[in-house]
Amino acid sequence: MKKSCSRNRYQILLAAGLLIAVAGCNQNNTVDHAANKQLVVMAKKDCGVFSDGIGFYVCTHGYAQKLFWTKSSKGKPKKDDIMTISTDSGIYAYGMDFSTTMGVTGGLSVAFPAPPLLAGYGFGYVGDGSKSLNRYWAADFLPVKGYEAEVYKIIFRGPVGSLKDGNLEYQYMAFLLPGNKAYYFKYDSEKKRQQEKLLREKVSSALSNAGRTYAGVLISKALIFDEKRLPFKIRFLTFDQNTGEVVAEASGIGEAEVIVFKGKLLDYDHLKLATEDGNVQWDLELTDNRVFSGFYGTQDGLTSKRVVITLLDSAKS
Repeated sequence: MKKSCSRNRYQILLAAGLLIAVAGCNQNNTVDHAANKQLVVMAKKDCGVFSDGIGFYVCTHGYAQKLFWTKSSKGKPKKDDIMTISTDSGIYAYGMDFSTTMGVTGGLSVAFPAPPLLAGYGFGYVGDGSKSLNRYWAADFLPVKGYEAEVYKIIFRGPVGSLKDGNLEYQYMAFLLPGNKAYYFKYDSEKKRQQEKLLREKVSSALSNAGRTYAGVLISKALIFDEKRLPFKIRFLTFDQNTGEVVAEASGIGEAEVIVFKGKLLDYDHLKLATEDGNVQWDLELTDNRVFSGFYGTQDGLTSKRVVITLLDSAKS
């Protein structure tokens, strides 16, 4: 008798749990018409028309720009992979039905609820001086009813406000997708523009100072524990601030007393230099610790080393 009562009690609790779960699922799928009306107005204002079909979009002041190619979320993206967006921009999904997608509750993947939280989707950013995403936050998928296709407004959790106003220094942020994929962004904030303007002025001033010599080092590593470092000096002889063209000479590299380089500052954080015969080429980017770093290679591809030039804060030799 006790065994039968115990089994009945278990069945009642199981049934009650299922009813609560289904009720919760139905509640999540119930449309809040007032809130949805606001979402529709916002979507129309942000995006206008989703003219490029199914996919994710960055929407700004009535223009919807589709995101075409995802990048790997492992490692650092290239500069061209990071899209600059307005602080007023919104992220939307068009023509994609997430209503039956696995959701996230308390860190566990479950069949319901699906939106607003979806397994595998999230947000992260790389802080100034960091080499990887600081941490991950969820992304809310809010269904927007009233379109001819499924539309979701995606709202990132985490310190988005601090990233927008520039109070939190960072290199880039990521909209993370399943399969270790991501779209990369940075906000076009006034504070960010001022920081870039200051760096641009410092780089331009350094390249224009023909009387100053800067320290550099060539780093080669044939084996894990076999790192070789060859220090050298470099001086920038001429720099045209209008075209970005630059001429420099380096000493301490190889048997030649000096090696002449010609090249161009493509942006304040991207410098290309090459020897006059084009055999030695340096493709340098301004890193987080304010040095120019890149690969030291030859045209035939047989030599590959890393070169580092401390351009912004080295002392005159």
